[in-house]
Amino acid sequence: MAKKASTKATPVDGGGKPLGADCRIVLLIGKDLFVRAESTKILRESLEKQHGEVDVMTFDGAASTPAEILDECRSFGLIARHKLLIVDDAERVVKEHSRDLFERYADDPSEGATLVLRSDKLVPGNLGKKVEKVGTVISCEPPTRDMAIKWVLKECKQRHDIGIDPAAATLLVDQIGPTQAHLDTEMAKLAVAACGSPSITTDLVTQFVGKTRDEDVWQVQRTVLHASNAGRIESIRYAINVLRQPPTLVLFALTDLARKLHVISRGSKSGARPDVVRKAAKLWGPGGDELMSLGASLDWRRATAIYRGCVEADRRAKSGLGDAARSAELMSMRFPRAGR
Repeated sequence: MAKKASTKATPVDGGGKPLGADCRIVLLIGKDLFVRAESTKILRESLEKQHGEVDVMTFDGAASTPAEILDECRSFGLIARHKLLIVDDAERVVKEHSRDLFERYADDPSEGATLVLRSDKLVPGNLGKKVEKVGTVISCEPPTRDMAIKWVLKECKQRHDIGIDPAAATLLVDQIGPTQAHLDTEMAKLAVAACGSPSITTDLVTQFVGKTRDEDVWQVQRTVLHASNAGRIESIRYAINVLRQPPTLVLFALTDLARKLHVISRGSKSGARPDVVRKAAKLWGPGGDELMSLGASLDWRRATAIYRGCVEADRRAKSGLGDAARSAELMSMRFPRAGR
């Protein structure tokens, strides 16, 4: 059973109060939604521990006015002793003409409410300085690679009741990236796969985690020309289910491959120079030689039909008229097979 997250959070530049019930205003600034959600959860649990039931209210910064938000902060709660007011897209309401209203509120915030402003790109400025006296400003930017590794090593045991080897933590971050939401999901999956082992090993990470950094969706282009029909379908399902690539992106990769073969086939048929055809098909590096050879031997009418089929499948999928994953599987079987 997963344990509770740590209740510690670090204010930006070391200023402000620790995140908790003593904060009257909290700025959560950055694009990492996981950090923003976790910080909000920690704050709410701290408020509930101190005040009992807490009345939670959420505002959309794009659809709310400063008066609506600040009046609610100053009014008394009808049911709960304390109110938690969360404003998403806060940069849409904390603007140049209204910033002074929030700054004046920060000078004398209500003791019966905690205001949370969540934003991708709000500049703290003077508001941040005032908030640090009565609350805190927390950076919610994605962590660096080294920070993510340290986070995995620290949080795996606490969240999922299992340790993780340092080498396994490093491998996990290298394959998934530093986004904590993705890392937490993978740690939960690995904890189940460990089946009572004392820690998560590199072997488990290698076996159960898709190599999103080393193997991307474009691997489908290389695989589809050499595999059997069954192998092509397996490759597409691997890209979607293991690498977690969007089906529309996989279908787009096939469409791009069809475009290249179509350009090469038509160009070769018209007698264009190979270097001109290669440039038109946007082929770079030695890997283009195989495509040039395959495309030149492919009848242009067949190449055109494959390309049109991919384009139509892509259009239908994006219009909600077809299933992108199924379309990708069907289209993959129409490609010619490269010679061994």
